[in-house]
Amino acid sequence: MAHSDAGPHVVVRFMRLIDKDSIGYGCWNWTGRLEENGYGRFNADGRTMWAHRAAYELFVGPIPEGLEVCHTCDNRRCVRPDHLFVGTRKDNMADAKNKGRMSNGSRHAAALLAGKDRYHAAKLTPDDVRVIRQRLAGGHRTSDIARDYSVTPGTIFQIRTGKTWGHVQ
Repeated sequence: MAHSDAGPHVVVRFMRLIDKDSIGYGCWNWTGRLEENGYGRFNADGRTMWAHRAAYELFVGPIPEGLEVCHTCDNRRCVRPDHLFVGTRKDNMADAKNKGRMSNGSRHAAALLAGKDRYHAAKLTPDDVRVIRQRLAGGHRTSDIARDYSVTPGTIFQIRTGKTWGHVQ
């Protein structure tokens, strides 16, 4: 879907999937389909695309080949055009690192060895992870748990599959 190709019906349909209470107050939160990783999906012109990429194309312009659409706000559900920018994968990783969103292996390991309850760049504690696992075992929805802990559904999915926090019993 190129910027110039999008008809007004696509824009109207896209805008219907944004939390109206969030417009004008920071992030425009996507209320449409969400993937496990916390990013929204949008169907337009016969193809499914990430909602933030669709927002960029609809309201800013074409995404140059090989570039990613990144968030200044670090909110995966956000589709507000002025919260989005294009950059390389390297740019996106540098942005995450500069904002402290990437865990630092040596600090994480030191905290683990010291038995600390909170890890560098982590929103969750080992006790949180234990409760999350209990809730998952009890049939609670991933999205509900993620909302309760202010993390993405992808974070909960990684806990469930053991990709993260596997050391916590």
